[in-house]
Amino acid sequence: MKKLGVLLVLTLPLWAGVINHTITINADDVHFKNYNQYTIVEIDGADQLVNPGEPVMPMLIHHFVIPPSAEVTNIEVLEGDMHVFDGTHTLLPGQEPIAFSMMTEVDVTPPNQAIYTSSDPYPAMNLVTYPTGMKTGFRICEMHLYPMHYIPSQGQLELTREMTVRITYEEGVHPVQTITERQYDVAKRAIKALVSNPEDIDKFKPNVRADAITDVNFAIVIGGSFQSDFEAMRLWKTKKGYNAEIITVSWITSNYTGYDGTDTQARIKDFFADYYTNKGLVFAVLGGDVATVPERDCYNAWQSPSTLACDWYYADISDWDLDNDNQYGEPGTQQPDAYHDIYVGRIPVDNSTEVTSYWTKLQTFEKNPPTAGIQKVVLPSGWLWYNLNYHGRYCNNKIDTIMARVGFTSGKLEEQSAPATRNWINSNGPQLGHPCGHGNDAGVYNQYTNMFTNSDVPYLTNTLGFIMNSIACYPGNFDGNDDCFAERLITNNAYSAIDAIFNCRYGWGQPPSFGPSEHIDTSFFSIFVDDTLWIGVAQAQSVIHWRAAIWGGWGVWHYCGCELNLLGDPEVHGYTSIPIALQATHSSQIQCGSQSFTVNVTNGSVPVDDALVCLYKDGEIHETGRTNASGQVVITINPQSEGTMYVTATAFNYLPYEGSTTVVGIAENKIETVGNGIWINSTVVKDRAIINYAFGASSHASIRMFNVAGALVNDVYNGQISGTGVLTVNTSRLAAGIYFITIEHDNVQHTESILIVR
Repeated sequence: MKKLGVLLVLTLPLWAGVINHTITINADDVHFKNYNQYTIVEIDGADQLVNPGEPVMPMLIHHFVIPPSAEVTNIEVLEGDMHVFDGTHTLLPGQEPIAFSMMTEVDVTPPNQAIYTSSDPYPAMNLVTYPTGMKTGFRICEMHLYPMHYIPSQGQLELTREMTVRITYEEGVHPVQTITERQYDVAKRAIKALVSNPEDIDKFKPNVRADAITDVNFAIVIGGSFQSDFEAMRLWKTKKGYNAEIITVSWITSNYTGYDGTDTQARIKDFFADYYTNKGLVFAVLGGDVATVPERDCYNAWQSPSTLACDWYYADISDWDLDNDNQYGEPGTQQPDAYHDIYVGRIPVDNSTEVTSYWTKLQTFEKNPPTAGIQKVVLPSGWLWYNLNYHGRYCNNKIDTIMARVGFTSGKLEEQSAPATRNWINSNGPQLGHPCGHGNDAGVYNQYTNMFTNSDVPYLTNTLGFIMNSIACYPGNFDGNDDCFAERLITNNAYSAIDAIFNCRYGWGQPPSFGPSEHIDTSFFSIFVDDTLWIGVAQAQSVIHWRAAIWGGWGVWHYCGCELNLLGDPEVHGYTSIPIALQATHSSQIQCGSQSFTVNVTNGSVPVDDALVCLYKDGEIHETGRTNASGQVVITINPQSEGTMYVTATAFNYLPYEGSTTVVGIAENKIETVGNGIWINSTVVKDRAIINYAFGASSHASIRMFNVAGALVNDVYNGQISGTGVLTVNTSRLAAGIYFITIEHDNVQHTESILIVR
């Protein structure tokens, strides 16, 4: 094998590590297309390297998770099994980026003759590496690989059919974050959808602490007097498993100073960073238009206007103004970490009526969606540039192919004027949509003809709220037009969209190759189909996949990545199949006190694995767990008073189960509080064990946990103890099995056993 592409070599310390990953490409994965006198070469699953005037070449983007304290010291690629294709080719030269609002004929960029007459392989490298970053406690490294090379003067194409990436890292370089169990539950799914070594996620995870009743996993930041209007959403998110809280902008500005500025935006971000670090924040909704919950203008010097409304700023807790020049989100040497630590959506409401309308369609989508349109996607398209023979159908055809993998059918409405798109939506109730054409604040167009615009929104009657994105220019201009097309889709009535992911400024193409806007939008659909994530997470992944291109320079990629915003709920599940209602069995009545609570979840006939079960009793209990392959989860709880405990089960591609259990009586303590004692009520646990204690006077206590081999796995407590209470032991990192807890106090020693289940 041939060794190429060394990034950096350091003397390896004793605790260095190596990751090896082999990529295999078959010749059948390579496809050739003709475009005028040129050849376009593509590889299944690959992206493209497009530089104006230079040959368009396949490019593989790979992300890898490494240990959370580590830094990469060396990356190399071992190449083998070379294949030379028959024949000669003149590869298509990349074109200059063109804004989708430019409806006039555009100039064609000719081949760069210095490259096209050269005998040197293009591209010259097989590997380009980028700085690592931190995403919710996980450290990620990114690289671009070039498995194909072109000898322009000979018209020859060579394919490296096997590439082995070897990543060497040094641990102990970065501090390790501590995240909560709920943050980890979402983060590991997001990381799995991103990296090429998902088998290492559990091994390379950050520190994970137990969830706490005081955690806030879902923040609703409101700028108006909407607190009572958002209460239904707050309660539903809490019942689902994400402890939610409504916070006003005025409270935030009174309690936070901002760490990358002093304005309202910086203070809101400071609040998010605090709640992410100390309260387990995962999702956030900006509940208001920009007049009450301001956006952050991200700076881009490549194209006017140079300010892009960018809610990505709130999702990444790193500093976005490293040089303190009040220009936020600069790429290159000033780039922020640029990974989403939380997932942010904006519900741009101006009044209570708009909040109510949005909540009506959101709860219908999540709890009782009409199923006829679940597996449908509307794909209107129009001409983009006549002289290049470039049509919106090319992007939508790829989306159609992606969605067909999971049985979706498409309404491919090519060059159909309004109200054709609106009528198709009303008749079919699709879950997804992608209008592909020119655009402005008011909608999307086929050249100068309305395709889907503001005038359609009041007449929408779809009972399944849809999820829509678009390459078009300006339909997401929520900071400059009250109300832009995306806002009207979200707030106008109880129909239309639950999530709209639109550009606030120009969308950009590079015909006949895809431009950044097309790549990002099609990435969203691939992630939606392949990875089954929350919509806010899928949208974040669609730009994180292109993180190096977006943040590596000042160009069109940075513009397109930063201008794309999610209006709507980031936590909502999309459906890749017709959802079935979950059913659950559990105790209908329990007593107060520490205990194990078992929930069995099925779809009516078979157990459901990986369902999220939440037990919630206001002020006392907010515990979650996921079901195993048998559909069962055992959760440790300790209710202190009579009342109702809500039991909710949710899962991707299922409708939720909502039930409750009545808490009655006061359980008698095993030992009188005037005496001395330490005991365990529940001997079957999952992620935490609860140890009770009661002492009339201060005593010295020692509590230690051992595995069946006699090895100490947790020195739980050693010190003075008094009064009554509980100690919580995090068992989430321990393997399933039997463990022994040895308890010593007042010259008395006894041992109790527990069974950890997964």
